[in-house]
Amino acid sequence: MRRAGGMAMLPSVSANVDGNAPRPRGRGRGRVSPGTVRGMAQVGEGLSQPHGGGSTPAQTATTQRPMPLGPERFLNRELSWLDFNTRVLALAEDRSLPLLERAKFLAIFSRNLDEFFQVRVAGLKDQLAAGVVAKSADGLDPRQQLDAINRVAERLLLDHARCFTHDVQPRRRRRRRADRRVARRPGQGAAAAAALRAADRR
Repeated sequence: MRRAGGMAMLPSVSANVDGNAPRPRGRGRGRVSPGTVRGMAQVGEGLSQPHGGGSTPAQTATTQRPMPLGPERFLNRELSWLDFNTRVLALAEDRSLPLLERAKFLAIFSRNLDEFFQVRVAGLKDQLAAGVVAKSADGLDPRQQLDAINRVAERLLLDHARCFTHDVQPRRRRRRRADRRVARRPGQGAAAAAALRAADRR
């Protein structure tokens, strides 16, 4: 800093011809050595890299290719619908639910399966009769879908028949007998309720 006429003057700054950062004039106090410049450049390069020295997100996006959409990544529409009806049957088999609620779920299961065969299975059979060999998104042709549906539906029908014949229907008969006994003994509300609960548990 120099003084001229009692006023403080800052050292003038001039830009280099080669386009580098301007350097303050003087006796070398403000000069930056070439080694310092190279060190600062290396620090800047290190900051621009992600942690761990890996590639940048842009490089990762260009190197990673999306996985092909193969048949194994899709579910069959018809088999998925049968899975839904399986959950309905599971509610009918749940003994913690009231007896009539379980009977209602058995009826819903049967109605759903009837509609499934009338619409979905009939459509697949029409495709098979017309000679359609196109595969669904999961890689199954109409014949393969019909075979898979028959296997699943046969198991579900056996479970449905067993649930009704060996569980819901005998419980309902015991409940009706208990109702008749209660009807013969009017005025015994607490005992009647206990008898009905015992009949449901058997």
